[in-house]
Amino acid sequence: MKSHLLWYLINFTISLHVPCSITPMAATDRLLGLACLLVSITVLVYYTTWVFIMPLLPPHHMLQAYFLPQMYAIYLPSALLVAGVATIASFFMYQVSKQSKKTK
Repeated sequence: MKSHLLWYLINFTISLHVPCSITPMAATDRLLGLACLLVSITVLVYYTTWVFIMPLLPPHHMLQAYFLPQMYAIYLPSALLVAGVATIASFFMYQVSKQSKKTK
């Protein structure tokens, strides 16, 4: 009994516990999650480079051609934040109004 428990713990810690049968939906979810992760990492690296490294380079450097002017580093995230909050607020107000119509 003790050896079986030790064998299970060693195998569980060495390898990831992945189910033997992966359904097609799970595979699709994993691919979608991987794509979202890669897009997020790309945006993070691009924005971090744009905000923290590009101001240190001279204006005529060849990498400056791949980035927008520095003023957009504040305007674009602000606009995206406002649009996201407005979308969430409008969805919330729509749901509340739909719920209040049901109760009447």
